[in-house]
Amino acid sequence: MPGVTTLIDQYEEHIREVAGWKLQIAAYRLGDKYVCVVSNVDPGATICRVCAPTREEALRRGLEDAGSRLAQMEISDAGPHKQEPKVLTTLKFKGSAYTVGEFIALPLQSRMEFILSGELVYLDGNGAVLQAPDAMKQLHHACQPLAA
Repeated sequence: MPGVTTLIDQYEEHIREVAGWKLQIAAYRLGDKYVCVVSNVDPGATICRVCAPTREEALRRGLEDAGSRLAQMEISDAGPHKQEPKVLTTLKFKGSAYTVGEFIALPLQSRMEFILSGELVYLDGNGAVLQAPDAMKQLHHACQPLAA
């Protein structure tokens, strides 16, 4: 992609339980620093994002931060009054709009840069903004190969 110089390298992610919560921990190198992003698996929300000079320090700080934040949270069941999930139809990034299919067709590096920039906006068919975790789950499902 012309004009993009930021490269994400050494991307790894795994699932781990911390303080009774199932978490997705992603770590990657971005330029000369390492980033750790800790997200709740269900219902899905970024808990923290930390930068450090080494992968080990980024992971350690990310897990410490997530653990202390989650220790203060209470788990509750939203019950039957939960809203139906909205369907992701459009992604917007710096004035450009993409359908889900168009976004998936972009090179992986471009998609990752858009997502990690924090500037990607997810919209449903009515133009309402979706929360990133819900949109990412739908994107993940859309990227899966179709069953034969």
